[in-house]
Order: sequence, then C-alpha cells, then structure tokens
Amino acid sequence: MELGNSVWDREDSPNRGNLSQATYATAVSVFTTVGIITAAAIGYCTMNMIVNPIFLISAGLVAPIVGIIIALNSKNWLISFIGYLMVCVGLGAIVGPTVAIVESAVVVKALLATAGVTFVMSLAGTIYPKSLEHWGIYLFAGLLALIFVRLGQMLFIATGTAPALWYLPIIEYGAALLFSLYIMYDWNRAMRLPYTLDNAVDCAMAIFLDIINLFITFLRIFSKK
Repeated sequence: MELGNSVWDREDSPNRGNLSQATYATAVSVFTTVGIITAAAIGYCTMNMIVNPIFLISAGLVAPIVGIIIALNSKNWLISFIGYLMVCVGLGAIVGPTVAIVESAVVVKALLATAGVTFVMSLAGTIYPKSLEHWGIYLFAGLLALIFVRLGQMLFIATGTAPALWYLPIIEYGAALLFSLYIMYDWNRAMRLPYTLDNAVDCAMAIFLDIINLFITFLRIFSKK
C-alpha cells in the first residue's frame, strides 16, 4: 500500500519546520513504534476470535483506507494520528488470524528478521546523504507486479488449478527485498520534509505499512503457508 505523492510533495525546506532534525526523527520512530504496538495488540486480540472472515477482511480494509484518507487530508497532527491508528487497528485485525495459523517459533523468527531489517534500512535511509526519489518509479513498478502475482496466487488457490505455483520462494524473497527497500526509501524521503509533527505522523504511517508488509512476507518465507 503506497501513500502516493500527497505527503512527499510537501517541498518546503526542512529547516522551516518547528522541530529539530533529531526531534523529528525521534517522533517518526516513536509514532512508528506506537503503530506496531497497536497492531500487535489488536492482532493478539483477534488471533483466536471466531468471527466472519468476510467481515474481518472488510473491516480490515475499510478502516485503513478511511484512516489514510483522514491522515493525509489533515494538517493537525492529532487528527492525522487518529487516522493512523485506524490503519493500525484495521491491519492488526487481519494480521492476528494470519499469525494464528503458524507456529510460535516461526512468528518469533519473522519478528526478529523484520526488526533487524527495519533497523538497518531505517538507519541507511536516514543517514544516506542523497535523495532516493529516483527509486520511486522502480519500487512502484515492483509493487504493482507483486500485486498481480498475489492475485494470481489467490486465483490458483480458489480454483484449485496448478496448486504448486501458489508458493514460489523467489516471489517471497523478491517481496522481502521490495519492502526492505521501501523502508529505506520512505525514511530517506521523510528526512527531506519540513520537520513537523504532522509530517512525522504521516511518514510513520508509510513506514508502518512497509514494516507490516515485510513481516507478513517473512511469515510466508519461514512458514510456507
């Protein structure tokens, strides 16, 4: 899920923001962490719940979409934060049942791998001195290709045709690389925006989406489910 250019086109000089660079980077990190904790808490609550899968998926998609719209159209950081939490709650509700079908050891491995990659790519994106804006077209093309592949996999599962094709390691490792690069890319772009709390929330939302997708990809890699 990509946020488009509505956040990243805020081209004022970062020095015109009301936060220092260190405070701004800390705010992005804190908001990202809060989002992850929120999604984890909701995921834990929905792991063993007996709910209608269609309702769960619908709610898990509607809430993030509405949340993104609210966050990106608000210049008040608190309203943006509410929208961001809607994204975290909705996706957490989907992740819970996903985690429930794999072994605990696999979940731990996926968490550790996600944390390690996130730390390295976040640090790289923050300190890299040049803009990575030119990566955008290639990453977006990769994301579109991945979406089409996922839809094809779902079709194979639904129709029962060519079942062996639903899991191909090269697809999963490619997806992991894609979302890892997105973390670095989004952090790099975040540090080129005005240093405000509202921008920090919106950037944290983009990075959170990268991380949650990376975590789900690692679950697929380690569990093959």
